Amino acid sequence: MTSPGRLGDFEVLRRIGTGGMAEIFLATKRGAKGTEKRLVVKRLLPQHARSERLRTMFIHEAQLAIRLAHPNLVHVYELADDPEGGLLLAMEFVDGADLGRILTEMKRRGERLPVPVALRIVEQAARGLHYAHEYSDEGAEPLAIVHRDISPQNILVSRGGAVKVADLGVASARFVRDETGVQPGKLRYMSPEQARGEKVDRRCDVYALGVVLYELLRLTSPYGERRGAALARAVTHGKLEPPLAKAPDIPPDVLPVLAAALAPDAARRIGTMSSGRSSSCGSAGRMRPSRTARASVLPRSSPYGDTRRSSSYRTTPSA
Repeated sequence: MTSPGRLGDFEVLRRIGTGGMAEIFLATKRGAKGTEKRLVVKRLLPQHARSERLRTMFIHEAQLAIRLAHPNLVHVYELADDPEGGLLLAMEFVDGADLGRILTEMKRRGERLPVPVALRIVEQAARGLHYAHEYSDEGAEPLAIVHRDISPQNILVSRGGAVKVADLGVASARFVRDETGVQPGKLRYMSPEQARGEKVDRRCDVYALGVVLYELLRLTSPYGERRGAALARAVTHGKLEPPLAKAPDIPPDVLPVLAAALAPDAARRIGTMSSGRSSSCGSAGRMRPSRTARASVLPRSSPYGDTRRSSSYRTTPSA
């Protein structure tokens, strides 16, 4: 599949990936006096251009993401509606890899992430999510943002060690109307209440980030090797493996926080991202990862070629 040469004001360098709803390109936007900015452009697939439902979902993502500005969130610059290119969302280019690729690489090597690196990644992701959860509009009314699709694929790690949460495509907020019959998120990272189709709040993101931390520390899912119906039953009822009961290299103050983040009952779960950050942040600070340790977890090559000329963004089912 060839890439278009241009999309609106953006010069396309290459296609990065395609999902069920959108495709993503690495592109540049040129300015005055020879200036240019490298970025990522997300386009609603042409075959969906006439779907009012999907256009509305795409626009809601833009309306939500453009408001937010935090070092641990992928920055979204603008929404364009090009007569030829269709709906376009321009966002920050991150030179690095998503956490899913990093986990795959570590499993291939048969190595766990260094504990301080894992804690630092999750602590930084929690900062970005807490900002989104607490965000209020101009009238000081909370927007009640919930990401609903936290997973390793939506956490990006740059070569410099920056951690950024990506993809608000299925996020909920006070002004966003949910689509009937649409189940957002990835089952393995859903909280039990989300898997049951109940109304969720920020605590479902807390649970999902707890699953991510569990995987980083153990290289296995808290649901083991379950698939299909068995996995669905386990997630729905919160039947997971005990969180690291015997892990001498894990700081002891992290274990109760992880257990509280993975509480099946939302009422017993950590209520905010900041509630659990103090322990993980303290442990990460005492065990601050070296630059070498951070660099060692990034895959040696990008699936898109030279990562200095491409991006580790990838589409997800919500793309």
